[in-house]
Amino acid sequence: MGRYEETEDKAVLILIRKAEAKMNRTAINVAKAAVGAAILAYLINFAGASKLYDTLISMKLAYIPPIIAVLLLSIAIRALNFKVLLLPHENKERTFKLKSLVRISFISWAAGIFTPGKLGEFSSIYMLKKEGLDTSTSAAVSMLNKVLSTVTLFPFAIVGLVKLFGVTESVHRLQIAAAIVALTLVPYFMLTSAWSRELMKKIFAKLIRRYERQFAGFVDELDNYLSRRRKLLLYSLALNFLWIAISSWLVILAFAAFGQRAGFVNTALINSIGTVTSLIPVTIGGTGVREATAVVFFGKVGLSSAVVLSSHIIMAALSFAFAGLVILATLFGKNR
Repeated sequence: MGRYEETEDKAVLILIRKAEAKMNRTAINVAKAAVGAAILAYLINFAGASKLYDTLISMKLAYIPPIIAVLLLSIAIRALNFKVLLLPHENKERTFKLKSLVRISFISWAAGIFTPGKLGEFSSIYMLKKEGLDTSTSAAVSMLNKVLSTVTLFPFAIVGLVKLFGVTESVHRLQIAAAIVALTLVPYFMLTSAWSRELMKKIFAKLIRRYERQFAGFVDELDNYLSRRRKLLLYSLALNFLWIAISSWLVILAFAAFGQRAGFVNTALINSIGTVTSLIPVTIGGTGVREATAVVFFGKVGLSSAVVLSSHIIMAALSFAFAGLVILATLFGKNR
């Protein structure tokens, strides 16, 4: 009888701890949503509510279809990244159809929209497992996809910061050109050098120690990519540069919808800074942080805060609306 009561007490304690953890996560997410809302409220006040309203209603609606098309293209191109990284795991019995990878890209992107730091993008691990991969390989591919897309942004973000904070007009063009050429090689060497491979292996080994049984082989699989599949990493980096270009054209189209022109180089640099800062998990999906970054940096190249904020509000609204539809379609599909 005593053992039964002890077991029952442990079960109750576990349930209580799970409930507390869920409540803590909910409270944290509410706090992050509040932070994002507060930042947006400040930006609206900074730009001027009436001016922002006038700018929003002046939008040329003819630009909405191309904006949506480029947005969808920027998401779909992630599937090519998955395809490249999965090539070593294809054989006569198993191939990964691009259609399935596009679906995984859209669902993981949508999950990232609604989570701090876009951590929901790692839902691709679960979906890749359903495609026949083991947990370690799914985790390695998903992790590399995320790491590569992030480190590719850093050279552009660094160059953007240098360009917009103190490089004189007479020499900055040559410096920027040289910096871009040099820094585009940085992600590749960072990921493939011996010391960085050992560092990443140690970091990931510590991170997954708690789930060692589920992720057995993850570190070895990651090392295989970093040491023996470098050509695939180069292909993936090239696709990420293409993704940056497409994402930049999305912003340019959004500005054009309000009658503003923005140079491609400036847009690519500033958009990279905004994307990097949006990964800081202080708000849901980077909402507020991304818009604040855009207002500050695009303001430095002569764009009005009302136009910058209006264009980013439109892009965010379309992104959230489409992500919501993707999530609903996924849930509805599961329940059928």
